[in-house]
Amino acid sequence: MMLVAVFAAAVTGAAKAHGELIPVGTLPPGPNDAITDVAGVRVGQVTKIEGAPGPLVPGVGPVRTGVTVVLPNDDPWTKRVAAATFDLNGNGELTGAHWVDEAGFLEVPIALTNTLDVGRVDDGVVDWTIRKHPGIGVDDDVPLPVVAECDDQGLNDIQGRHVRPQDVVTAQVKYDRLDRAGNAVRIRLSSTVVQVKHVGEMATATEVEVSYSQQGKLKTVRASHCILACWHTMIPYIASELPDAQVAALRSSEKVPIVYTNVALRNWQAFVKLKAGSTYAPGNYFTNVNLDQRVSIGDYHATTRPEQPIVLTMHRFPCKPGLPARSQHRAGRAQLYGTPFAVFERNIREQLARSLGSGGFDPANDIAAITVNRWPHGYAYQYNSLWDPFWLDGGPQPCVAARQPFGRIAIANADADAYAYTDCAIDQAYRAVGELKVGVKS
Repeated sequence: MMLVAVFAAAVTGAAKAHGELIPVGTLPPGPNDAITDVAGVRVGQVTKIEGAPGPLVPGVGPVRTGVTVVLPNDDPWTKRVAAATFDLNGNGELTGAHWVDEAGFLEVPIALTNTLDVGRVDDGVVDWTIRKHPGIGVDDDVPLPVVAECDDQGLNDIQGRHVRPQDVVTAQVKYDRLDRAGNAVRIRLSSTVVQVKHVGEMATATEVEVSYSQQGKLKTVRASHCILACWHTMIPYIASELPDAQVAALRSSEKVPIVYTNVALRNWQAFVKLKAGSTYAPGNYFTNVNLDQRVSIGDYHATTRPEQPIVLTMHRFPCKPGLPARSQHRAGRAQLYGTPFAVFERNIREQLARSLGSGGFDPANDIAAITVNRWPHGYAYQYNSLWDPFWLDGGPQPCVAARQPFGRIAIANADADAYAYTDCAIDQAYRAVGELKVGVKS
């Protein structure tokens, strides 16, 4: 057996043998005794169960296999983590092991599958990485996937090699499994929280009650702790126990309105004639116009010829120049609410005609469909030295005062650090869990 040690953070665990805990490593285990206790580490898996139990038919079934992928962070290609391998025993295969030991870091996800599907999972990891970084192999280095294997022929038709690259990349989410009793983590969709409060006095409460609306009915659930991962300015409306100073800090937050528009084109010949794949026009209605990245993954096959259909993405950031940043965002949101679809459509057709007309583009014939995604509460507001003096002076930041825990309730989201990206949200979630001291008797 070969192991990959990823030093994203210090977490060790405990193995269980005959009912006894065997310590692994020198540090205490995390709250869940799992690798996902490490901030940023995520684990995904696809289980393939096809065919009824019965005699093995090589190449047909029954199928009882799958693939598991461990992500050390949201983008290991640009956020490499220190890593090394260790041989315990046996002769299991681990692709990419030599490079991990040579470089001392990990730059791809770790995937695990059955012995004969290693190559296919390797392809899936490469496809996924290129999809995120189209420059790979062009003006960037190339990845060496890390794929480990296990011989599952006693359970599975391993000869059939039923794991495919798209199982790594394009597997559909099974939403009905998110809220099952017995899950270590349950996610309840279509449930809008309307109130969060301590059961009894906050100083002595042992539970938090969350009231939410689901399919027109008001329901409640109780837990020992609660983390509010929602927009800061909404929190005072659902959590009435907050002190006035914290409420003011929460309400100082803002959201950046954004419009993401997808335009389905019947062809992209005009782009080829103009030798362009995108345009940047800061004075136009849409500032960014980009052709879809043409990457084929599994069952998804991207367009490869200019006469084929393609999706065009157009971005707009509504605002009102001349106002402070927060006021511009509020004005942009009001503008977004009051803009009918016809205005978006007219601007889309006019802008594409002006920018692509010399390449033969005809908006009347070449546009097949338009989808406008209005995002009035888009990105978290990021502090700006032009409008936020404390950012240069080193004064107290409102987001720090806003995210303080109160009783058994903590706050975690991108607003909590005024930075609109996934890594910030993950960091703030890690902080919030630590502040609540979950698992510590009180």
